[in-house]
Amino acid sequence: MHFQALLKELVSEEISIIECKLTDTNTNNKKKRSWEKIHRSFCELSERERSFNEIKQQWRCLKIQAKKSLSDHKRDIYKTGGDPKPISPPEEVAELIPLEFEEDHKEYDSNGIVITDFSTESSNHELNEEMDVEILPLDFTSKFIN
Repeated sequence: MHFQALLKELVSEEISIIECKLTDTNTNNKKKRSWEKIHRSFCELSERERSFNEIKQQWRCLKIQAKKSLSDHKRDIYKTGGDPKPISPPEEVAELIPLEFEEDHKEYDSNGIVITDFSTESSNHELNEEMDVEILPLDFTSKFIN
């Protein structure tokens, strides 16, 4: 079995302990025991023996790669230019640790604003009144720009 596939399989059995966000002494001891168990199992099943730290580091790298892949995919989705829709990234690691890939969406944050069609003057005027915003003409703002 491939190194990364074996690691994902072994980590998935202990994921609730390893990825626990608590850092108290008892939890840290459980995490250490889980990693030791993964290391022993890995050495038994793998053709090449890896150190304890190599296995932990490889798991960190897998998580970083998954986060980067998801981030790149999100960036590609919002690109302009009419390119075909990008292929979704593999979600093997993301499925194991879904809380780390949870989107932060706040109803009253700027990413929670839904913009509708503002093609008419009346809708722009209504929006300005609702938001209590005054839109200044370009010549007014250019006075302040050097």
